[in-house]
Amino acid sequence: MPSLLATIAVSDYCEGPVADDHGRSEEWWVFGPVVEGVALYVKVAVTAAGEVVCLSLHTAQYPMVRPFGGSERR
Repeated sequence: MPSLLATIAVSDYCEGPVADDHGRSEEWWVFGPVVEGVALYVKVAVTAAGEVVCLSLHTAQYPMVRPFGGSERR
């Protein structure tokens, strides 16, 4: 089974890039995939070295707005 980060799609996009509020150089991207009927909140960045860093991954606390039409496909 592929990892959650490997399956995130454009349709899961919610917002970003968002500047880091703690002074780090990364810009963060927020995604709202739905996995087995559960909406998740995922906040990631791509470092200058090309590595993906996940800052936050948890059940969404609020409705996620997906401007590119995310669905409950997983």
